[in-house]
Amino acid sequence: MRRPDFPFAKYREWGQTPAELPQLDATGLLELADWQANIYRRPVLDDITGYYQFFPSQNGASSYVSRAAIKNPVIKDKIEIGDDLESKEIRHKNHIAESAELATALFWSTAVMRLDVVENTLGRIAQISEGREAEVLPDGFMVYAADAIADYGYCLQHPVDIDVKGEDHGVELHHQIERIAKGIGQNLLDFGNFTSENPQDLISYDGVVALQATLAEQERRIKHWAPRHAAVVAAFPGIGLSTEVLNLGVDFPEIFHLHHKLGNLS
Repeated sequence: MRRPDFPFAKYREWGQTPAELPQLDATGLLELADWQANIYRRPVLDDITGYYQFFPSQNGASSYVSRAAIKNPVIKDKIEIGDDLESKEIRHKNHIAESAELATALFWSTAVMRLDVVENTLGRIAQISEGREAEVLPDGFMVYAADAIADYGYCLQHPVDIDVKGEDHGVELHHQIERIAKGIGQNLLDFGNFTSENPQDLISYDGVVALQATLAEQERRIKHWAPRHAAVVAAFPGIGLSTEVLNLGVDFPEIFHLHHKLGNLS
């Protein structure tokens, strides 16, 4: 069950848990997975992760920070005595760069953590299906795997697709997703929500298909965020590193809390 110490992305409107296990549109999900792997070739982002987009290079990261600084300039009237506009603008850019470093580190690390729980859950299901003694997973592993499924479904249902000009093409992306597999985002979200409270139902054909698709999405997220984090650090070597996040020294509840904070800033 969802508890205060396990905030299942409560900052987002994930809706109610279905009363019964939804039948997964496995065929549609497999078709979408093929399109995403071979044509779109990117993760589908959401209302939090979609706002930290730039080309994964030093110039790309620097341009992103400069554009953000222009969009939210330093207010001259608020410069304190003894300070000057140039110094204030430099600190302002560094602050934006620090936020981008934290965001890319957080999204990268979250994908790594979700990849781990999904891989381990798939491994346990394989052991059960083969009649072998199944590995005992740490508490919450299968629940977090179900949460990863729900998260992927949410992204498919509410995608954000921002171009270099800052324009969001999420509506068009959602239409494309719907053309390939109608209703797949809500279907996957419902499936993930239900299995988060009934993780034993992941041990099924639908559960394996959902987990495999979610695993592939985590791999795409890692490939997306890792080079962008490296680009921010290279472009702004003076900023600090989110070492604890990068070393996976935070647990899932804290990860969700940090996502919430970033969402309020974006």
